[in-house]
Amino acid sequence: MFLSEVFFFLASPFYVKLKAKSSLLTGMFQVILASYKNRHLELSSDAEYHFKKGSMLVVPTEKLRFLNRACVIRDPNEDLTPDGRALDPWSLSTIGQVEELKALIKVMPLWSTGIDIRKPKPELFPRTPSKFHGPPPHSELRNPNRLFWHVSSHFGDPLDCPL
Repeated sequence: MFLSEVFFFLASPFYVKLKAKSSLLTGMFQVILASYKNRHLELSSDAEYHFKKGSMLVVPTEKLRFLNRACVIRDPNEDLTPDGRALDPWSLSTIGQVEELKALIKVMPLWSTGIDIRKPKPELFPRTPSKFHGPPPHSELRNPNRLFWHVSSHFGDPLDCPL
C-alpha cells in the first residue's frame, strides 16, 4: 500500500490535469430548472433542440421525455447568442446536459441497492447480556424450570409441550 502511494505521487507530474469548465451538478440543476420552467411547452416532432456545436447528440432520446423540454428552443433570436450558446443557461440547456441527467437518473436504482448493505443487521451484532435482562430479582420465577411448569400448566400436560 505504501509503495502504491509513493508511485502515485511520483507519477503525478505526468498526469493530464484538465481544468473543469463548469460544475456537473450546476448543469444538472440547470436542466431540472429549465425543464420546470418549460413544463407547459408541447413536445412535437418538429421541435428545434439546443445542442453544442460538434456534438453527436442532435436529438434527445425518448426516455424520460419530460426532461427534453429543457433543451427546446422557443425562439432562436431570443434564446441564443450569435455564436449558438444559450443566453440564459437556467432556462435553456443543451442536449448533452439533458442526457447526462437522464443517465444519472437511470443509475440511481442501482446505487440505491447499496444502501441496504451498509445498514447494520441485528443478527450480525447480538446483544450482550446485562443484569437488566431476565426476571425481576424478587420474582418467584427465577428458576427456568418453574417458569416452564408455570406457563405449561395452563396448556395441559407439560410433558406434551416440546422444548
